[in-house]
Amino acid sequence: MTAFAAEVLARLPTTHHDYPTLCIYEADALLRLGAIAKALERHQQALAIREGLATAEPERADYQRDLSISYDRLGDLMQALGQGEAARRYYEQGLAIVEALAEAAGPEHVDYQGVLVVALHRMADVEPKRGVEHLTRAAVILCRLHDAGRLFPEQERTLQDLEQRLRDMQS
Repeated sequence: MTAFAAEVLARLPTTHHDYPTLCIYEADALLRLGAIAKALERHQQALAIREGLATAEPERADYQRDLSISYDRLGDLMQALGQGEAARRYYEQGLAIVEALAEAAGPEHVDYQGVLVVALHRMADVEPKRGVEHLTRAAVILCRLHDAGRLFPEQERTLQDLEQRLRDMQS
């Protein structure tokens, strides 16, 4: 996968709409091979492109969502490397974007609300002192969707797991 992604990226203009996604695919493959520095470089390249697109066209929800994904992926990488503060900063940036998207879409938009729940989970992991706060917010979102009959089956399981995690944290 690494060689294939690298070969495609070498031939694809950086302006191609799939270029950042291919950077992330290559970064994932590089991580599996232990090439952390090169993986970080590819993730940062994808982030830079997506920041440029989101800045140039801030009204495009797809560009904003893609940018949040890049922040989250870099947060995941930093957390895996034991760099919790860097992970928190990336996750915070991603959270800000998905909060804005979820607010703009409205509380009935299950997809954006689900993405917001995932972002809140990440924040709870990197901000343990505020973990209950983040997870409670996530639970409120899922409960509201549950009451409206709008949860997907996997989100029902997520709600049950989340409620158990909150019980464990509060006991």
